Amino acid sequence: MQSSSFITVIGVLCFVLIFVYRIQALHIKKIWHLSIQQIIFLILIPGLVFPMIFSYLQSMVRLPRSDTSFFPDGFLVNIILLSMMFSYGGIAIHAVTKMFSGYLKDKNSELAQINKFFHLNFSHNLIYSGIVISSLGITLLEINHVPNDGMTNLGWGIFRGIILGLSFAIFIYYYTRASSNIYRGRWSDLKLFFGVAWIGFSLLLYIIQKFDIGFTEYQLLLPMLLSFSIVAGLSLILVIKKLKNGGLRLDFKKKFGKILKLD
Repeated sequence: MQSSSFITVIGVLCFVLIFVYRIQALHIKKIWHLSIQQIIFLILIPGLVFPMIFSYLQSMVRLPRSDTSFFPDGFLVNIILLSMMFSYGGIAIHAVTKMFSGYLKDKNSELAQINKFFHLNFSHNLIYSGIVISSLGITLLEINHVPNDGMTNLGWGIFRGIILGLSFAIFIYYYTRASSNIYRGRWSDLKLFFGVAWIGFSLLLYIIQKFDIGFTEYQLLLPMLLSFSIVAGLSLILVIKKLKNGGLRLDFKKKFGKILKLD
């Protein structure tokens, strides 16, 4: 599979996932105690995406090496596969904890709070961070090799990057807009994910500067850079908004009084 086709398929799948998530009937109807929506996310989508990515990795490593190698192929392939495994683990954790949430009557119990943490904070950080690291690894793997499908169109690359970035932003938005107030996430829950996105964005910028790579030389570079920049920019906007509202002020006496014995 060529890089241009690969990124287009991923973009289409992102919108399919958003569409599936918005169909309320798929959240209600259940099979094996799991909603149809969770089964699609847990079985159908990984069954399509993982073989496609593995096939793409195999075709990529067969290409001639370029002079812009930053990490060895073996390291990148291992990181990509490991990140994909973590993402799938997050999907599985999310599906199981969502199922359990329907059977926990006392939402304030310790067990319910633990289930809520794994259902929201833990699973989503694992899923989103794994996707970002996998995307970064695939992009770096492409940079390691001489492209086989020519120069990318600048406008088309920008369009695909915006689509991917907006897809991420929409999923994050839905994370904070769940129908249940009890299981509604917060922006601040995703600090790990935003940190990983910033690292990926910064690393791509550094590699572009170090090797003087043109944005149109590779099919994945510009779309991934733009999508990372949208996520990083979103986190920056949220931090600025939080600062304006005084939300990042620390009450040292309340938070650290026991340690520093300030009371």
